[in-house]
Amino acid sequence: MGTVDEVRGVALSLPRTTEHLIRDRVKFRVGSIVYLALSQDETTLGFAFPRRSAPRSSRPTPPGSSSRRCPTCGSTGSAGTWHTSAATSCAT
Repeated sequence: MGTVDEVRGVALSLPRTTEHLIRDRVKFRVGSIVYLALSQDETTLGFAFPRRSAPRSSRPTPPGSSSRRCPTCGSTGSAGTWHTSAATSCAT
């Protein structure tokens, strides 16, 4: 187990890392991305890493809107009514 001073030494040795005090918590970041944070009592260390996901769209998705799309082909419609008739077929 390391001390806060050891954590600080390692974090600040990384390129472009800066230390900030935010809401009484020590946080280390690169630019605006916080990747390491210490709890107020400095007993817990939290870290983060980037998600590997699809690029985000420029418009935020309203809550619940994902349920308005067909889970198979993505077509829009009323929830629970996709492909219920013989005339409607999934594109996939």
